[in-house]
Amino acid sequence: MTREPGVLLKFFGPWRDAAGVDEKFVPSAVSLPLESLAGELLRKAGGTAVPPGEGLVCLFDERSGPRALKDGELIPPGSTLLFLGIVESG
Repeated sequence: MTREPGVLLKFFGPWRDAAGVDEKFVPSAVSLPLESLAGELLRKAGGTAVPPGEGLVCLFDERSGPRALKDGELIPPGSTLLFLGIVESG
């Protein structure tokens, strides 16, 4: 069984509470901006952007492990994003 192209989002700690699920698959055959993948969740959590380098959202690579993402990065299909860190409400 082959999964359609897209991005797998995995939520941990308070991000899981904000998302209401452990993981979510977002189908897409093209690269998506981080903001479009994280926007709804960040709004629910009270934030508006991912602080650069703080590791709140990481791209997971099986060879090199997680890497913190910055605003504006494009996430290619087949990627896994890890939502880590503390959710602060404003």
